[in-house]
Amino acid sequence: MSCFHTMGIVTQLDKQKNVTKGLELNTATLRSRLAEVESAQQNQESENSQLRRDKMLLVDHVADLQKRVSVTQTTKAARVLWG
Repeated sequence: MSCFHTMGIVTQLDKQKNVTKGLELNTATLRSRLAEVESAQQNQESENSQLRRDKMLLVDHVADLQKRVSVTQTTKAARVLWG
């Protein structure tokens, strides 16, 4: 094997190592980003669940208040009518 051929192989190996390192870095970056996105999604799902529970409580509370208002208005109307 000639010296130039060996240097060519070494150069190719160095290039291949650099490509491999770049791919490994990209893979690590993508894995990190994926973990971030998954964490954000879990947080969002948790917040959405809490908001749905809060909404149900508020709907129940509004229904209760509407009943109270209705009873109060009916009582006032009855007092006006029957004195």
